[in-house]
Amino acid sequence: MDPLFRPIDRAEKPGESEEPGFIPMTPAAILGHAPFSWELHSVSPPPVPPPVPPKIPIHRPTTSPVGSQGPFAYVFSHGSQLLKPREDASLDAIDLGPPIRVFTQNMPKYSLPKSYERDFRVVRDIGEGAFGQTAVVEVVSAEEGGIAHGFRLPVGMSFVAKKVQANPARQKSLYRAEWRILDILRGHRNILYGMCTQQPRKESPHGHIFTEYCDLGDILRLLQRYDDNFRTKMRECGFSRAILPPELRWLECPPEGIAYEIMTSVARGIAWMHHGIWDWPLHSEMNPKWTPIMHNDLKANNIFMISRRQGDPCPYPIFKIGDFGAATSFGMKAWIGNNATSSPQRMMNCLSIPSVPADDIFALGAMMYNIAHCIYPYEGKFGETSAGAEAHKRPTVQHRVRTPT
Repeated sequence: MDPLFRPIDRAEKPGESEEPGFIPMTPAAILGHAPFSWELHSVSPPPVPPPVPPKIPIHRPTTSPVGSQGPFAYVFSHGSQLLKPREDASLDAIDLGPPIRVFTQNMPKYSLPKSYERDFRVVRDIGEGAFGQTAVVEVVSAEEGGIAHGFRLPVGMSFVAKKVQANPARQKSLYRAEWRILDILRGHRNILYGMCTQQPRKESPHGHIFTEYCDLGDILRLLQRYDDNFRTKMRECGFSRAILPPELRWLECPPEGIAYEIMTSVARGIAWMHHGIWDWPLHSEMNPKWTPIMHNDLKANNIFMISRRQGDPCPYPIFKIGDFGAATSFGMKAWIGNNATSSPQRMMNCLSIPSVPADDIFALGAMMYNIAHCIYPYEGKFGETSAGAEAHKRPTVQHRVRTPT
């Protein structure tokens, strides 16, 4: 762990490396969004794309598809390639760049505290949730006497800033609770690293929390990337639309290698949160004085990816649990983070029951079910009228078949 960011009042954790806790790699090239039309004709030449980088590299086939080939014949002929774990499996994730957000205003919506404006600048907004607003911030000055110099942050370093915004009566308590949890969990490989914080002041009544920057985005964008790649392959075969029955939706999903890496990484992070287990199975001793922490909002949006160092033999990125706005200690009543992965017991009782480790375990299983099958366990059966559940549904290929000519 980097001595520059090591908390003073915390002891060295077992098995902790002396190397820097996080060194964000150079972000991948920012990918744009090209317009798409279902009207594809193999005879007419493709239109000239606008001068923006395409969202997905389009590889057109050298030979036209056979006219008698059906959609499922293509699916089964390419299914092994979609599921086979290959050495460059991480390229599908590493090619992802930070999403381009187009705002009506020229300036980002996120505003830094006045004391931070000299050394930092807001690069772009990331998003806004129920518990805060986030943006990518870059260090532009590290002169002596400044905040960046005090934290020894180099010029050009990027990180994520979160402004906690909620009910003004609970603003300070929500900020303190989230930062306290980040401080307790600080340093674990699969937990988002909290760098520094700015307490609410008169000049800025909002609390600001600064964390490491994950250059590869979150898992939700990774799943959407595989879904887009599958649609592209179907269009290359001559089908503008296709129907996939539920038993074949797994063809849109990531390979098993990435799914296993996500599951083990998140499970290690949960073991550290619940029981203080630093690294199972190497250091699996449970800390009897550990205070269990429940995340209460595990989903694909809150699992982030960061590039590995050059020379690392693992082909997959590092997965980290983030967004602790809904996290609480064991036994405390917690908010329902989302309707897609929350347990049925919590959904039916809302805030009348305390948070327990089983809630996070169920959320992990529901998230992995979605990664493997492109649907949630009780999608359309439990809470189907909830707007939150509808917002977390991923689009699937559910259209009419068009036979190639």
